[in-house]
Amino acid sequence: MDNVAQFTESLRDDLAAWTKATEIPPLNKHASQVAAIVLQLTEALASLGELKDSQPVNVLEQAIGDYLHIWDFFRTKLAMRFVPWYQPLTAAADDLAWAAFGPVRAAAHDRMKRELREPPLVYYSREVIPFTVTRGQNYQNLLPRGGLWTEQSEAVADNLVVPVVSLPWQRFTSLSVLLSVPHEVGHVLVSDLDLLPILGERLAAADVPQSHQPIWSAWLEEVFADVFGAVVCGGSVALSLVGQLGTDSASASSLPTADAGPLRWGEYPPVALRAKMILHVAERRADLRDQPRPLLPDGGPAEFDDDVEAVASALLDGEIPQIAGRLEDLYQPVDGPALRDDIGRLSRGRNPQAGDVRIVIAAAATVEHASPAEYARYSVHDLALTRATKIRDTTRRGRDPKQASIDERDRQAGRTLAGLLTSHGADP
Repeated sequence: MDNVAQFTESLRDDLAAWTKATEIPPLNKHASQVAAIVLQLTEALASLGELKDSQPVNVLEQAIGDYLHIWDFFRTKLAMRFVPWYQPLTAAADDLAWAAFGPVRAAAHDRMKRELREPPLVYYSREVIPFTVTRGQNYQNLLPRGGLWTEQSEAVADNLVVPVVSLPWQRFTSLSVLLSVPHEVGHVLVSDLDLLPILGERLAAADVPQSHQPIWSAWLEEVFADVFGAVVCGGSVALSLVGQLGTDSASASSLPTADAGPLRWGEYPPVALRAKMILHVAERRADLRDQPRPLLPDGGPAEFDDDVEAVASALLDGEIPQIAGRLEDLYQPVDGPALRDDIGRLSRGRNPQAGDVRIVIAAAATVEHASPAEYARYSVHDLALTRATKIRDTTRRGRDPKQASIDERDRQAGRTLAGLLTSHGADP
């Protein structure tokens, strides 16, 4: 057997094994994600076979090496699900991602007959701040060390087939960092649904000072992600945000003036303003009395505080055409009696009782913020994850067999992959 045939067979066998593994836990929740990745790479291999007689052997070998490199990007993240001491945490993160993504996906499908893709794949990395790479984005700098071998293959990494959400290894023992997941899913939805045009129109019509409009516009996607996170997981998201980023009064009170141009503001509002937006959204959905709040700095851009209600209303009040409804209507509020009850239970070392993973994690994050000593003393981390595991739905999360157009998109991505990796030969 020549090297090309052997390399191809090795990759096909591995892809088949991982596909088979999605029939049972722990990968049964990742069946649609694995299917998308495998379909792209399988089609790429098939296309490569058609080029066998027209390409030098070394180009074909290096192309398959690149396929393996791309596959390893996803395989290492999926492999975390098989490590026993990682399983409860990765399962909770995956379930939060689905709790955020699933209702919008269902609404788009049921109301608009629009096919949405797979939910994002959550993993841990050395990056200290959570981030997401959305579908179709460039992910070259996230590939494993060694890079791609074939000339112009950088273009391959310009089309991520399954979005990914990175959480920091440095906060692996913290459950509050999981509340970053719905924020990151918000970025995926902005991309998948092409929300920025409609959100921009709504923001432009918001009742805020004209001088503030370009600043809020510069912040638009991050503000939407914060608002979406608050809709999905409530006021505890603000505790998570402040706990991870802190609050810097000096930077908050020395912001550039509006006439300096919106680009001077960057993509993110000050942390305190973000927390105020999250708490406002949570409060418009539920009663937050008797729930801990983050300690916010004095001073800061107080003039923007008056915009919070108008901006939140602009982003939430109107119907989103892509789902034929309002985002808020897709999610039951997390804040309320069930959350307060579980906060009380966990703070006394008792098992939480909520049947919603969002409430369980929000309660644990609240205890972690309000009383780190009790969080450690009572092993709140373990109590919450035990409950999250117990209430987990065990059904397989696969592709809708009727979504043929999604399969064809992945096949086309595979054909494109093969062409890119071989069209210009190997690097010298």
